[in-house]
Parts: sequence; structure tokens; C-alpha cells
Amino acid sequence: STKTTIEAKVAIPSNGEETGELESTWSLVSGTLPVSLDEAASTPLTMTRIATRAEGIVHHDLVIQSGMLIPGSEYTFRLEAQYSESNSDLGFASLTIFTARLPSSGSIQVLPTSGMALVTKFELTALNWAADALPIRYRFSVLNAEGSLSTLRKATIVPVLGGVTLEAGEVTVIVTAIDNFGSEAQAERKINVEPLDLSSEEEDELTITSVTDELLAEAFAFNAVEQVCQVIVAASSTLSSSDESPRLVAELVSALAESRTIEDTDSESIEQSTAALRAPIVEATSIGALTVDSAASALDLAASFGRDVVLVGLGSDDATTTEDLVTVLSSLLESELFDSSESLSE
Repeated sequence: STKTTIEAKVAIPSNGEETGELESTWSLVSGTLPVSLDEAASTPLTMTRIATRAEGIVHHDLVIQSGMLIPGSEYTFRLEAQYSESNSDLGFASLTIFTARLPSSGSIQVLPTSGMALVTKFELTALNWAADALPIRYRFSVLNAEGSLSTLRKATIVPVLGGVTLEAGEVTVIVTAIDNFGSEAQAERKINVEPLDLSSEEEDELTITSVTDELLAEAFAFNAVEQVCQVIVAASSTLSSSDESPRLVAELVSALAESRTIEDTDSESIEQSTAALRAPIVEATSIGALTVDSAASALDLAASFGRDVVLVGLGSDDATTTEDLVTVLSSLLESELFDSSESLSE
């Protein structure tokens, strides 16, 4: 899944001259590529340069673009080098590499198979994954009906994730299996999560806000930042049903800001946090529950995430961080924070 750099060293016999024009060429001896080697490589196959014979060693790296090597295959590459004089000896080196197969044969189990937002604790298990390049790490995420992706847990070698809080709706739970070379494969399972129902008599004292507060307190008690993000995303799916939506949005944004002080910043944490910020801001904007103060706090958080991205990068090519930040900023531009001339002047 990543570019491959192949390095070989060729010793060229010296004929006594101090310098000479040296030409080196890479070729594919065995193995199959989807295109020619010239098209698959991002570095020149042939190089000509003035070289010092006394060095006796020539470096000419070959870089193969991502996706060009077929998993589970064997390739032999040959590097030849020769000075331009007709009587110059030919030097060469061959290198054989094996490409690991992608993680395969696995699935994901979700228990229970249905539940209720903010109430049901789901357990996710990656089952029967195999790979050539061990160990395998497992990242869990969820895709909602609107197509928004949220990370439930960053990649670790533990194949089970318990105590998961999911948002309401038909969601797709995804496990990404990542081998030791960074190659990935996925499995998914759709489940239905009902909206939080507090209509029963024994739950008259409960509100969506109080349930959310209890879950957030539990997550912070264990410094569980990923659980904080799960609760924020799940609670955001209930905002339209809450009589205290503006207050709940404020609490969710505040909780996300507090969680930033617990965990070291890395690209996966930023991706998870930006998704957690997107959820309440987009939903609150759509129902008119985003106050100026909450919008201002969210803007500060988005700016903080942007600065962190500059420092640590986006991580994987398919990271949703940039898309989520753009979505958050677009929603904030529709809020009262940018509606009044007073707020604009501030």
C-alpha cells in the first residue's frame, strides 16, 4: 500500500582512470507488474553521471509507486552499471523481494446486534484475520446513514473493543486490519441503533443531558478519550429530541476541549476528535441549537486541530480530518457567530 524503495550497490572494477562517465540501469528480471517497470517507477530506470572510479561503489535507488506490487508475489530486480569506455567491465547486482499478502479471511462481530443510543454498550470483535506480516492491528470505526465516518478506537493489536456507545440510526461498524507493513483490509456489519427512549415511568427523572453527563463522567474517570468521543457522537444524534439542545451542545463541545488535555496528540487522535467535533456542530446548526458561545468554542477547537495537523500531519491518505474540519467551519459560518456585525467586529 506504500511506495517501495529498492537499493542495490554495484562494485565497478577500476581501470586506472580517476573519473569516468558511468551509466546504470534497473530492469525487472521476474515478477508481474500491472504496467511496465518504467511506468511503475517514480525514479529513473537509467542514470548517467560522472563518477570517481576510486569510490568503487555506485548508488542508484529504484522507487516503485504505491499499489504497483501485487500482494503475495515474488520479484527479482537487476541493477547493471558500466563506464562508457568499450573495454569497461560490467558490474551488476540482483535483488529478490517478496510482497506480503493483505490481511484476509477476517470478519467483525457486533454484540448485541441492535440496541439504543447512549444506553446499549456494544462489543466489537475482529475475528479470524490472517496476514503474512504480523502483528495485525485493528482499528474500529462507524459510518452513519449520512456517510460520516467516526473512529471508535485507534489501531491496536487488541481485537476486541467493549463498552462502545453508538449513535442512533442504521450504522455500519467497520474493522480495519492493518499488518506490520501498513497494508489494510476491512470488514463491516450494519446494525440498527434506536434513538434514546426515556418515556418509561421509572425513568421520569432522566433526561438526554443527564444520561450524557453520566457517560462523560465515567469516561473522564478512566481518562478514556476515545470513549468521550464516542459519547459525544452518540449524544449528537439525539439533539433533535432534547429539550435542552443548546445546553447539551455546549457540554459536548466543552467535554471535547477537556479531553484534549488528557492524551498526547497524534494524527489518529486528531482524526477522531475532529469527527467528534463535527457531529454536534452539524446537527446543532441544522436544528438552530448552536449558540454564539458554543460556536466560538468550536471555532477555537477547529483552529487548534488545524495547528496540530501542521505539526504531526494527517497520517493515512484516507484520513477524514480535513473533510471534517471543512464541514465544521462551513457550519460555523451559518451560525449566529458570523451573523451579527457585532460578532464579526469582535
